[in-house]
Amino acid sequence: MAQVVMHNLTKVFKGGVVAADHIDLTVNDGEFVVLVGPSGCGKSTVLRMVAGLEDITSGTVEIDGQLVNDVSPHDRDIVRLATGFFRGLVNRHPLKDVDSREAWLVVIGTIPVVILGLLLKKHIETTFRSLWVIVTMVIFVAILLQIAGWVCQLLAVWTAMRAFDIHAPLPAAAVVLLLMNVATVFPLWPGNVGLVQVAIATPLKASYGVAYAHGVAYGFGLQAIEASVGIGVGLLFLAREGLSLAMLRVMPSAAQAETAVDAEEPDADARPARARVPG
Repeated sequence: MAQVVMHNLTKVFKGGVVAADHIDLTVNDGEFVVLVGPSGCGKSTVLRMVAGLEDITSGTVEIDGQLVNDVSPHDRDIVRLATGFFRGLVNRHPLKDVDSREAWLVVIGTIPVVILGLLLKKHIETTFRSLWVIVTMVIFVAILLQIAGWVCQLLAVWTAMRAFDIHAPLPAAAVVLLLMNVATVFPLWPGNVGLVQVAIATPLKASYGVAYAHGVAYGFGLQAIEASVGIGVGLLFLAREGLSLAMLRVMPSAAQAETAVDAEEPDADARPARARVPG
């Protein structure tokens, strides 16, 4: 093991919370010391400062006579200290039966996991922080793209209103777009034809004085534009699939490819014919 000396060891967190207040403690080589106290009294903070996982506000920590305040946790050789501690603990409390042996094996088997977790704590926190930043950015980009799609739809509806000679302000286009989406949430029949037109024409007549027949015609026009866009996108995907199918049909099969390769390979036993010159 090693001798550990703490002199005036103090830890003050942000906000003036004192976790360790001028602790003076010497743990000699081979000694078995237990820190006992209620939750939050600073036991873990003291151990973390000795291990180098917590910054020291004031005071010193010495291991084998070496000041380790500025020494990294890896260079403090905490694994050697923990191994020597448990070796001394087992020697002081010999195993007398199978149950106690199994219990000590469980305790000792968790030492590497605990030490590894303490040493990699900062790296794990950094990794999770980076993942959280990436997830937040993805969500933010998705929200921006969704808002951009809504804005494009709003401008398209407003432009269609101008094409149908309906000179209503932009909020009217927003109302039309909202009611059109609401009317198509529950498909009662193909396209909800009729219901969509009524949902569009009613607020235009009530709030902006647009003739009911004019509003219904505008509703049919919007639905036709929406259907044409959907059909166009579907035709593009269908053309892409058709091109892929045509390329697959043009490609030779495995048997044909092997036959072509065999035909191209020259016969090793064939000898070139030599011209004979009469003597």
